[in-house]
Amino acid sequence: KNQAKLHSKSTVNCRHKYIRPLYKWLCREGYLDVNHYDNHDRVRLEDDSWTYQALSRRDILKIISLADTHEQKVLWTIMAYTGLAPIDAGQLSKSDNLVSTDHFNCIITKRQKTRVLASVPICGDLLDLGDLIFDLNLTKKQRDDCNTAFVEKALEIGIQQRKGYKIAQYGLRHSFIQMCKPYLTDNEIALFVGHKNPKQAQSYLSPLMYEIHKKFVNLIEKEQQQ
Repeated sequence: KNQAKLHSKSTVNCRHKYIRPLYKWLCREGYLDVNHYDNHDRVRLEDDSWTYQALSRRDILKIISLADTHEQKVLWTIMAYTGLAPIDAGQLSKSDNLVSTDHFNCIITKRQKTRVLASVPICGDLLDLGDLIFDLNLTKKQRDDCNTAFVEKALEIGIQQRKGYKIAQYGLRHSFIQMCKPYLTDNEIALFVGHKNPKQAQSYLSPLMYEIHKKFVNLIEKEQQQ
């Protein structure tokens, strides 16, 4: 119980999943006489993870325009146009890149948390940044500082936090997915942003991914014309 208080419930549940077979193996092989994890193993906690508040595209661009530092502007722009989480957006390198087509270059990067590939075209304001998107190498403290600034800017422009939701830069990922929903299928979005799904092994150089990228580039072009 003391250990559970220090971590989110989803983390504790994940720990149960992997520690359960470990303790059973330790007992079976004779390394332990008693399965000390047995009582913990029987408890499954309800998930208390945050739901991040999605923002309108207009508000996102306004927040980016108010960025105080180069790191803030680049990080938020990457997230707004790729749907990557802060840890992934802040660690892009040219070794992740680049697949070229007739119309655009694509970033192919492996998400650090899930180890699932994400594939996104470089377009819109992201294209204007050029190689700057590969030079961040942000530390956790720098990402946290950017998040603090993001919340401040969001409140500054009058965004109200909805009940049960949290305003944070991670919400840019949720906002990105919401923006894509009218234009892409759920499976296309999953392939796009690097969610785990049954088709995750599919090649990111396939004709399907090319069509998904074209849809997204057309979406960004329409948005910029409005």
